[in-house]
Amino acid sequence: MKRLIFGLLAVASLVGCATQRLNSGLQAAIGQPVQMLVSDWGYPDSQRKIMGTTLYVWSNDAGAMAVPLYGGGVFAGRLTCTVQVAVDGNGLIRSFQWSGNNGGCAAFARRLP
Repeated sequence: MKRLIFGLLAVASLVGCATQRLNSGLQAAIGQPVQMLVSDWGYPDSQRKIMGTTLYVWSNDAGAMAVPLYGGGVFAGRLTCTVQVAVDGNGLIRSFQWSGNNGGCAAFARRLP
């Protein structure tokens, strides 16, 4: 049982780096052409234009996760992430925001330069 807990903690610590990498990678992308993200992540799931700014949205639903808990029971949750990127009229990234969890955002973080 101790091995299971240690293994889960090790995986959680590695996945925890995903959101830090996502933040730093997107911060570095500000001022860069949005085509950079399209090249890394593929076409966005949606886009919309609001007051001269184009919002590109990428979403990931990596499914459900179930982890046995020490002493019985199971922790269950979904691994999801949504990234919104605001792009100006010149196609340059101006800002970003994301929501979700480490497990869902890891797919995006891994594919950032």
